[in-house]
Amino acid sequence: EKAQSSFPRRLVSIKAALNIIAHDFSTNRPNNADHDAQLFDKIHLKFSTAARLAESMADWDRITARIQIPESMLRNKFISCIKRINELKHIVEKYELMEMDDKRRCSSWLVRKVREFIAKRKEDQRRREELGLASKEDDR
Repeated sequence: EKAQSSFPRRLVSIKAALNIIAHDFSTNRPNNADHDAQLFDKIHLKFSTAARLAESMADWDRITARIQIPESMLRNKFISCIKRINELKHIVEKYELMEMDDKRRCSSWLVRKVREFIAKRKEDQRRREELGLASKEDDR
């Protein structure tokens, strides 16, 4: 008891202070610029299949909204992302055929075309489901 009473009392324990410091320097915080840059560097890994494309685009939007990236880096990264999906290679080929001074030759054109692809794919899937239901009703 004498040893404990000789130490001054603290408002915050050492363990709690270390946890606070660790939280401040955590790379998992969404407002950490370094963390966002790391996510941007690895975003191409999210673009794996056409089925997950809408989810991948949501990640793309979330990451690119939080950090400032030069247009050339955005364009090159997005091209590397969509080249991974076979169904989107026609978009990249069309982009590469554009003249260098074409105003459409930018990341926003690529993003718009991918969004159009996603919308068309959803519409096609909805129609197939309707036809599938209609054909089952005709069999009765």
